[in-house]
Amino acid sequence: MRQRLGIERVLMWALLALFLFFILYPLWIGLVTSVKDLGEIYATLVFEPTLRPTFEAYSHVLALFRDPIVHSLYIAFTVCAVGIFFGMIGGYCLSTQRFAGAGLVFALVLFGIYIPPATKLLPSLRIVQLLGLYNTNLGVGLVVGSQFLPMATILYRQFYTQYPSSFFELARLEGANHLDVFFRVMIPLSKIPTVTVGVLALSTGWNVFLFPLVLTTGTLSRRPIGVALSMLRAGAVQDGTYHYLMAGAVIAALPPIILYLVAQRYITSGFRSIGTGDR
Repeated sequence: MRQRLGIERVLMWALLALFLFFILYPLWIGLVTSVKDLGEIYATLVFEPTLRPTFEAYSHVLALFRDPIVHSLYIAFTVCAVGIFFGMIGGYCLSTQRFAGAGLVFALVLFGIYIPPATKLLPSLRIVQLLGLYNTNLGVGLVVGSQFLPMATILYRQFYTQYPSSFFELARLEGANHLDVFFRVMIPLSKIPTVTVGVLALSTGWNVFLFPLVLTTGTLSRRPIGVALSMLRAGAVQDGTYHYLMAGAVIAALPPIILYLVAQRYITSGFRSIGTGDR
């Protein structure tokens, strides 16, 4: 038995090492390529590190990405505000209120998570144009926030169902109305789902590519970082400046990674709440 456990542990660590290799190998290539000059890129193997690292590519790309970073931050915080505010209200209504068709509404919200984003492009474009928000960060943020809203609503709803009905009925017996319960009871209890929704919303708004590609136009400086990185890729393929492309990819990937590492505990708790049963 002890020998069998030893073999299983060795296999487990071997599989873990294999998974880590496939996950970290692209990151390693991006990092080592981003600190090479153009001559070393063509003179060395793609995974071979350099003995003379240079950060010229990062300074060049940061200068190019100054405006796209601002656009992406604006979009990300708009998505975050929409997801938290409306998701909290929707989750509160679906978890505490009993009304005709509540199950159907919940099913439709759940179904909204699985609708392919590509099918929403044309309606979103028409709505943004009618509102006069085409080619604006606010227009992109509102559209992406609306796409993220079903996930936010489900997270809040499943978290709120962990509390018994008597918890809210007691507040109403004390004379509290729905607004009092929402602002004085629900919001103070919503730290874990709010951090979870906030992190997911920020990373969604930061990484979004498809909707800004359709809902914005102009040069690289007018686009958010996802579209700007794609435009930088086109130039790198043409000019062979792959160190610029890799530096841009590292810069674009770092904020979500740092955000996930900082809030990892809350994200895990938030997703664990999805699996809890309804009261």
